[in-house]
This record gives sequence, C-alpha cells and structure tokens, in this order.
Amino acid sequence: LTVCVVHSLFDFDLQFLVVVFIILLLFDFGECKCIKTSMLFQGVVAAVLLVSIYSFSFLGLEQLKKTEAALKLFPALTFSEADMLNDASTIEEKGRIADHILERNHSCSAVYRLKALQAASEGNFSDMEEYAKRAIATDPYNPENYEACIQGWSLALDLAVRNNDELQTVHLLKKITGIEKWIQQREENSSCLAFKIKDKPKIVLQEQYLKYIERLKEIQGNAAG
Repeated sequence: LTVCVVHSLFDFDLQFLVVVFIILLLFDFGECKCIKTSMLFQGVVAAVLLVSIYSFSFLGLEQLKKTEAALKLFPALTFSEADMLNDASTIEEKGRIADHILERNHSCSAVYRLKALQAASEGNFSDMEEYAKRAIATDPYNPENYEACIQGWSLALDLAVRNNDELQTVHLLKKITGIEKWIQQREENSSCLAFKIKDKPKIVLQEQYLKYIERLKEIQGNAAG
C-alpha cells in the first residue's frame, strides 16, 4: 500500500491512484482511531506533496505547449527545450539551445543531428561526421540520423567535386553508397528478441535518399567501367 501511495503522488495517468482506492475498499477499518504522527513524518509528507505539485506544474505546462513557462519553472526540461529547438528561426539560436541541452543531456539524438547539420553547413565535415555518429549511437534505429549523415557527406562530396579532388570524391562516394550496408549490419546485430515484438528494428530511409544513393552507385559503376 505504501508503494502504491508513493507512486500515486507522481502518477499522471492515475493508474496507481485507482489501485490505491481499490485496495482501500478491501480494508476492514473497524473502529476509527486517531493516530498521532511525528513532525518528521509530517515534514516528509509535506515535502513529497510540494515536489508532486511542482512536477505536475511544469509537466502540465509542457503538455499544454506552454514551453517558456515550463522552462521558467524547470530550466532543465529537455522536452521543452527540444520544442524551442524546433521553433528557433536561426541556426545560431538553434546551436545555442543545442549546446545548452548537451551540457546536461548526452542522450538526445536530435541535438547531435542538428549539430551535425550545423557543422556541415559551416564546412566542418570532421565534426559533422562525429556528431552524426553520436546521433546514430544514441538512437540507432532512427532513420533521420542516417539521413543527416548523408546530407553532410553530400555537401562534402559537392565541395570535393568542385575542387577536382578525385581522391576525396571517391572516398565520399564509398561512404554514402555504403550507408545501406551500415544500416543492414545494425539490423543484423540487433538482439534476436527484438524481432519478436511488434515494432521490429527496421531502418527505412526516405525515398529521396534511396534514389540519391542509387544515382551515386550508377556514377561509381560508370567510373569503374
């Protein structure tokens, strides 16, 4: 009962609260007795209630899409900062928000993906690749992370072609056309248990990226021929 009561204080879909009420109906209370509690116990209960109200407040504001208000109550709320990241109008602002998230949360693939695209737009392709790989390592079954990698390599490829850098061009062609094999290896390395659930580990790139890869494979074939 104590465990259910504690859970119900932080339970927003009310399932634990319902369980508590059901259990209470089964109790034989007998004669009512007044129980005196210590000041320490009362203080702990009051503290838990305050924390529950505080948590409910900023999470409720987040659900209502009151992003700025939620962040004022709890500045470390990644959900709200991710919303601000999507709504930011400039790449500088996006970069500032992304850096703030990464200061305390190293498991947000969307932030690494954004940093990868930002680095690519600045021509820093080594950082782009590093951030893209971190995004994939954090969320390996999200096709957007692989697509960000393709976007970055695509920009690097265009630059290599314009500079007549044949060695770098061939190197980048191999990387981009080899990403499907990379994805296949990721799927094959998944636990066998993963294929027994409904949401099987299948990574499917958007059609435009698949067509782009096929076009590069044709260029590779023509060059080899």
